[in-house]
Amino acid sequence: VPEGSAPRWQSLLAVPLWAGLIGCALFLPSPEMVEAAVSAGSSSFGGIFDGASGAFEGAGVLLASGEKAAAAAGQSTGGLTLQQLANKNLDPSLFVPVCQFSDGFYRTAKNFVFALAGPETYQEYAPLIAGSLLRVRLEFCVLESFVYESIVPFIKARGLSWVFPLKETLETFVAGVVFAVASNLVLIGSTKIVTIAVSYVDFFIGLPLRFVFGFTEDRLRQFGADKNPVGGTLALTMKAGKFVGQISGTVRSFIETADVFVGRYLLLTTVGYVILKFLKFKGVLTLETVAAFLANLTHVFDAPAADVAAPAAAVVAQLFL
Repeated sequence: VPEGSAPRWQSLLAVPLWAGLIGCALFLPSPEMVEAAVSAGSSSFGGIFDGASGAFEGAGVLLASGEKAAAAAGQSTGGLTLQQLANKNLDPSLFVPVCQFSDGFYRTAKNFVFALAGPETYQEYAPLIAGSLLRVRLEFCVLESFVYESIVPFIKARGLSWVFPLKETLETFVAGVVFAVASNLVLIGSTKIVTIAVSYVDFFIGLPLRFVFGFTEDRLRQFGADKNPVGGTLALTMKAGKFVGQISGTVRSFIETADVFVGRYLLLTTVGYVILKFLKFKGVLTLETVAAFLANLTHVFDAPAADVAAPAAAVVAQLFL
């Protein structure tokens, strides 16, 4: 910038603009895909809008699924009544879990891929595309069904008294052990797919928002453009977009932390929990034994009595002197 002239901050706004356009161009479908979609009578933009509507639908059913599951608690699980679940000769093929969010995710991803690839490409690679999406949907469904069709109804019917009661019975011991083992098997595998999905969303949406909007906001404030009405409104918009990206990054960090805990420490935690419940069930771990242990623990670092210290010193002197 020449000396004495005002900084041309308007030209700097083109930097994040071009960066955003280049980033969007990386994810646009090829001309052949667009031509195939148009020739089939449906544009790719219409399919993308369908995918976006499916995304909102999936988010809506995620919020509604918890309410519906809580309302149906104690009535059925996976299409089976409690009497059918209690039957030891139950055919597992009859268990059909209800996974509304997972279904919405599958429809959203399918519509989006169909919009980008076109009908001919989608039909050609349907075994790979649809098969992969269905298996991802199944991973989400395992976690969703475990939470809304197993944990929520059981806690609503029995409460939390079985987790660590004062008096351990056979029923509370079996319920706690089965829940601990099932949590390991379900969460260790399912949290990985959730972490992957959230990481992809943050990389393709959250990271560009933080970079483009944050860079633009910093340049507006650096050159004082936020002091006029138009620049102030633009700076506020950039700040809101950066805030959305920061929320995405925070959610990703939280999910990654939970995944690390599940992968490293959940097994140790549940094993310790099962051991404690077993000791309580056998009567080894009671309030009396815990109180006695804590009382003895307070005397570990006490100074030895005089009548005990003197004979001990005499024995040491005879051995080493």
